[in-house]
Amino acid sequence: MGMGRKLFHLTEKSAARTCFLRFAAAVLAIYGIYAFIVQHMTDYLFLQTHFVMFDETKAAAVYFAETVAEMSLFAAVAYYINKLFCGIGKNLERNRQPVVV
Repeated sequence: MGMGRKLFHLTEKSAARTCFLRFAAAVLAIYGIYAFIVQHMTDYLFLQTHFVMFDETKAAAVYFAETVAEMSLFAAVAYYINKLFCGIGKNLERNRQPVVV
């Protein structure tokens, strides 16, 4: 959100904008889960299918939207895993006892 504020030259923080963007990211991630399941990507990931045949009856815009939703899902998962591990590291650092030699 900080990069977006710099891009659009916004100086103040907005709780409503933050809430809206988090809601939009959650909706996009949920659609990514749906697209991941519908396209049977787990078969391809776990090498149960060697070649993926994409549905040619779908419009290109729908396929593109599903692909973007899947990418945003994995980006959100990676972001929150990183946030979790950084939080665990900070807690361990605070609780560390000084070494007496």
